[in-house]
Amino acid sequence: LNITQCHQVADLNLRNMATSCTRLRRLRMGYCRNVTDEGFKDLARFVTALEFADLRGLRKISDASLHKVASVARLLTHLDIRGCQSLSLTAVQTAKRALPECHVIFSSVS
Repeated sequence: LNITQCHQVADLNLRNMATSCTRLRRLRMGYCRNVTDEGFKDLARFVTALEFADLRGLRKISDASLHKVASVARLLTHLDIRGCQSLSLTAVQTAKRALPECHVIFSSVS
């Protein structure tokens, strides 16, 4: 699913998508500027089959969202979180340890 730069996508949309797309394996949702922790954590809770996630430029997601992804999406092999300015390096390192098979790309500068 590619919703990159869909600025209309917000938390309620993610909540609805999460319950409908539980077998989602690939997600590109970079630069969706209205996505926050609330919606992202709802999404992460349901997409346990996720293998690829491009989350570049999601400036409103925090360490809590990354922790949720790392604890639920155990099949994840690619995670791009470049430009996610609210993520701490500590949270990224914790996620890398929780997902040892996952290639994590991180830079807080977009």
